[in-house]
Amino acid sequence: MKLNVIITAFNVEDFIEQCVESVVSQVTKFSFKVLVRDDGSTDSTREHLHRLATKYTNVHLILDDKNIGVHKSVEQLLSLCDSEYIATLDGDDYFVDISHFQQQVDFLDNNKNYVMSSCGVKVDRNGDLFPLEDLYVVSAINPITRKDLTESNFINFGRVFRNIKQILPLPDYYYKCYSDDWALNFKILEYGDAFCLDYLGGVYRIRKEGRLQKFSEEEIEEKNNIDRKILEEESVKDKKIITIIDCYVHNKSIENLLRKKVEELKSINKKIFLITNSDVSCDIIDKVDYFFKNNENHLFQEIFGEIEPVVFWTAYPWFTVYKHELGYQRHALSVLRNLYDALNIIKGLGYDYFERLEVDSNFNDNSLEFLKYVPHLCERENKIGLFYKNDYSGHNSDLSYHYFYSKIEEFLEMIPNIRTSQDYLDWLIHTYGDSNFKNVEIFMFKCLEKYGTDKFLVKNGGVEMNQDFGNINWNNVTSISNMSPKYKGAISKILPLYKLENDVEVESENLVIFSENKIDEKKDRRILYFKDDEFLGELRHTLNHEGHWIYNEIPKQTNRIEVYENDEFLYTEGLIFNVSRMVLR
Repeated sequence: MKLNVIITAFNVEDFIEQCVESVVSQVTKFSFKVLVRDDGSTDSTREHLHRLATKYTNVHLILDDKNIGVHKSVEQLLSLCDSEYIATLDGDDYFVDISHFQQQVDFLDNNKNYVMSSCGVKVDRNGDLFPLEDLYVVSAINPITRKDLTESNFINFGRVFRNIKQILPLPDYYYKCYSDDWALNFKILEYGDAFCLDYLGGVYRIRKEGRLQKFSEEEIEEKNNIDRKILEEESVKDKKIITIIDCYVHNKSIENLLRKKVEELKSINKKIFLITNSDVSCDIIDKVDYFFKNNENHLFQEIFGEIEPVVFWTAYPWFTVYKHELGYQRHALSVLRNLYDALNIIKGLGYDYFERLEVDSNFNDNSLEFLKYVPHLCERENKIGLFYKNDYSGHNSDLSYHYFYSKIEEFLEMIPNIRTSQDYLDWLIHTYGDSNFKNVEIFMFKCLEKYGTDKFLVKNGGVEMNQDFGNINWNNVTSISNMSPKYKGAISKILPLYKLENDVEVESENLVIFSENKIDEKKDRRILYFKDDEFLGELRHTLNHEGHWIYNEIPKQTNRIEVYENDEFLYTEGLIFNVSRMVLR
């Protein structure tokens, strides 16, 4: 059998004869069978069906006194089809082109790469046809992909599709969606694309007794939004995505942050690959999906030229602090090696995409919702990954290591395999013509730039990253290896003060002195501030525990501070780098 036509009917006594007559009157070069299921109608629909089945030998009835709903009715009818192709029609709709089936089947016969085709339609809203005259509605796009169906149901009317037995039983999301048509189309397009042929095939009725008419336009739009969200989530399930955490557990605080992060990620059903160069508690290992310990903690050797400043930034509840310091990341060699090794392992496990994130951030509900949304966001933007770019006036741009997401294959093509300090030195010389050290965030951006930023969604690291993740605290832990010994585990800095207005940083009339404790030990700081050698004032900052911070505004003319701890002089520091600053959001 070339074609089966399935029709669902429920209380359509005024329309079912026109519907079935429009089907059996189709002119084709092949025979076809019509399967009509009455879903427990309480009007005279069944009487009309009996007359039609008596009149036409290719009309077969499935009668049920129990109302099971359109979703189950369609699935039951699909299970009865024994043809190469299947056409569908609702019991209150009808065809106007007698060559509709022949056109659809010819197209699918000649275009094996498509699994479904459809046509143009007019809409009958309680007797009023739209559009008027010879106009009709067709899909806005061709071909129609599964991804397109996460935005809207572009398959308008008169669909004919290949009888793909693997679609049965229909998945759970089919029953969760209000629109059975939309959900079924989405399932079928798992096996190929659809195409809308440009002709008027029939009329779709929206009537006062119909399913949608009991809802307002706002309620219908809300149902569409719910269906859209269900299909978006389902589309992401097709991708195998894993979260990489690279965490060096050097104290209890880091271990607790790692434990909390794993629990947060598991609350949204993330697959986790934990890689580390340190020992990790068994209770954490038990919660992750994959664990890899590399006993070799590779560090950059001192073979480089000048050391360029590194920008460390931390987002707090209502402000962000940017700290610009000299130094290079000795531990970054292990970070690069671990990432490359982890990606090759998870690629071998069959994963397609990965996201990497740091544990030293206080995620909230918005953060977790955004993590779930990232794959959908990249799908909508037609990108294979998401990175956050930081721009610094007068200095190199870089990419944030707090979070990024990418297709694995392309990322491995983009990033060279850095295994030794010499590998990194060779890359610096080849890229910049000198041996001056650049941090790995700059390395990442230069690789992305060379590979092609147009393939990825690249967002603003200073503003959009905070907005996307719900304005959380980033950089709650700074490795002591990245801090000068002069700070003795707690920083006290003089910083320019800015206020964020319409995403633009506007300089304030004051400066700030900002202190933060980076170790679990109480710190009593006395901070004197000067204009050159002129004493302007004194502050006391008592930092009771790790993560405790304090700031005070001070006069603009200040250009130097002296920091004392327990009356012992620690250091003096001034306004050196123009990228160091506090930004109030």
